[in-house]
Amino acid sequence: MASIAQSVCYRKHGSQDASCEDMRSGRYMLIFGAMEILFSQLQDMHRVWWLSIVATLMSFSYSFILLTLSATKASEHGHSHGTAFGVAVGPHDVLGDVSPYQKTLGVLQAIGNMSYSFLFTSVLIEIQDTLKCSPPENKTMKKAISVGVLYTTIFYMALGGIGYAAYGSKTPGNLLQALGSYHHVFWLVDLANLFIIIQIMGAYQVNAQPIFGFVEDHAVKYFRRRRIINEEQPSHVVLFQTKFTVDHLTIFRIVWRTAFVILTTFISMALPFFNAILGLLGAMAYWPLTIYFPVNMHMRQSKVRPWSAKWIGLQLFVGVFLLVSCSGIAGSIQGILQAVKGHQAFRI
Repeated sequence: MASIAQSVCYRKHGSQDASCEDMRSGRYMLIFGAMEILFSQLQDMHRVWWLSIVATLMSFSYSFILLTLSATKASEHGHSHGTAFGVAVGPHDVLGDVSPYQKTLGVLQAIGNMSYSFLFTSVLIEIQDTLKCSPPENKTMKKAISVGVLYTTIFYMALGGIGYAAYGSKTPGNLLQALGSYHHVFWLVDLANLFIIIQIMGAYQVNAQPIFGFVEDHAVKYFRRRRIINEEQPSHVVLFQTKFTVDHLTIFRIVWRTAFVILTTFISMALPFFNAILGLLGAMAYWPLTIYFPVNMHMRQSKVRPWSAKWIGLQLFVGVFLLVSCSGIAGSIQGILQAVKGHQAFRI
């Protein structure tokens, strides 16, 4: 949102206008939070299936734009394409003096960022629960995961490689930020940013709905006699002259979901460090959700004998990736601590 506003400012006042550089993201986080409060009142995962499709289409669209613009930049003559080992230790024209310690932390934070791409595992069971019984859910899910991971890997590897080829060691955390310098195709960059906004709106709900459902199911279980938990309120929303009915709306649901969105918005405004926060979240969730639980479920289902060759191999696999996850957490925490220095929170 801030990038689009900055683009509009440059076109209105010129690229040399200093006021366009300070586009405070706080106000846009508040707008995003307000929209998510409305979307959060959707009942459950069954009702947000269309959001998932829209988010996927938006993701492919902006990734293709990024890929095209990065490839165009990389093909230009007379600029550095980076090196196989990334940012070199020593003096750097953008980053200053890079010490071995900073280089190591950068690598560890990158591990956390890569771990974030596996967070889809946290909603797999919820998604499978929305599938029809025929064909079998596990077969449909296996096919969907295989196709999804294949395409995601292709896009991530292509964007990472071509993006680095385009900007080398100067590659920013947000690639579209650098591509914004293409003033002759500003509309394309703005369109990609718009696609990202729509995609993140959908992704927020896909990830938040299981949390909403978990808390509300437990609230009904333990406080079933409380009217605030169970008494449904008839509600209708009119949008674009169309009347929508919101089912199973209770006071608890309104208050709890609104409070959750407010809390996440508050945290985002307090710590608006995109790469470091993504790395921390990814590294924290990667090992338990992507490695530990699936491996242990497989061992129980397959009845793997303790101390057999397969059992030892799986335990080593789990242990190695625990170290990888801890490394990503350490690097991301250090990245956050460095970013906090001189940072003013809640700038609107």
